[in-house]
Amino acid sequence: MGRRCGSPVWGRSALRPTDLAERLETGRPNATKIVERLQDEGLALRLADPDDAHGVIVALSDAGREVAQRLLHTHEAWIARLSTEWAPEDVPALVRLLSQLITAYEGSRGDLPEMR
Repeated sequence: MGRRCGSPVWGRSALRPTDLAERLETGRPNATKIVERLQDEGLALRLADPDDAHGVIVALSDAGREVAQRLLHTHEAWIARLSTEWAPEDVPALVRLLSQLITAYEGSRGDLPEMR
């Protein structure tokens, strides 16, 4: 649970809208609406992309980083409460197994079974 927030989706300080949409697993129009709402609340910023004269990047504002940090701490506290009776080795084992599941999911996105 050692992730720290630096972006709308943990890991980077700013993202291109297309990359944000991909990380959120949604379309760019929906990601744009999300960013607009966050901007209206003072939680996100649209900035000029230093690598693309015509592009923009999206980043959390200082207020947005504070909210994200509070959410992260709340989430970590919730997980800690849920796992208070677990053996110490169980939490790292769960993290390892979930990481494997995420990796398998990301590698098979095109192989989803048909619904019957």
